[in-house]
Amino acid sequence: MNRLEKRKRTWPVVASVILLATMAYANMQRTKPGDSDPYHAQVAEVAQNLPARFGAWVSETRPPMREAIEILQPNVMINRVYRNVDTGSTATVLLVHCRNARDLAGHYPPICYPAHGWTPIDSRAKDWRVGDLTILGTEYRFSFDRIGGTTEIVICNFMMLPGGRLERDMDGIRKAAADYTRRFYGAGQIQILLSAEIPEVDRDEIIRQMLQANQPIIEVIGQDLKQ
Repeated sequence: MNRLEKRKRTWPVVASVILLATMAYANMQRTKPGDSDPYHAQVAEVAQNLPARFGAWVSETRPPMREAIEILQPNVMINRVYRNVDTGSTATVLLVHCRNARDLAGHYPPICYPAHGWTPIDSRAKDWRVGDLTILGTEYRFSFDRIGGTTEIVICNFMMLPGGRLERDMDGIRKAAADYTRRFYGAGQIQILLSAEIPEVDRDEIIRQMLQANQPIIEVIGQDLKQ
């Protein structure tokens, strides 16, 4: 057997060894569920210290529905109804953080509210400014017909991912859920619900105040994990 024939026979073996070694290295670099435990613990700790009252706002914490817990398997889930003691206005703030981005993928207003009898009216991309932070979100409007009339609500909604990424809808969350290196760092969501009867300029100011109170959780969820 000449040298050329030996090379032809040896090359497939060498190529296979290189391929197997590359695959083994890639598997070693993959994020495992336990790798994200310190991050999730930090998010939970910050969430526990979010203010239940600030300024003229006082709140009542509502227990999450059992069905939501079973579906989301949340690391954090806080549902607070705030009331302004000066104006009488109310705002409901729902914070959810899931350890696995896949669990959050179906939880947002266009799915959840119609499932509970609310009729979609409108939605639009909208940004809110809190200090140096710009929140990229979506504003939804829904109505609900009751015997005594129709109720309309407006919801500010946005999602949070590590690396400071804010998402207006679920597209970014689905991408994170499909990425094995990011999936187990999870995703977060904030919804702020207000009556549509409140003028828009007043709604925006209330939302700004609620976001400012929750800025610590936005920052800890969005921290840069590469550092």
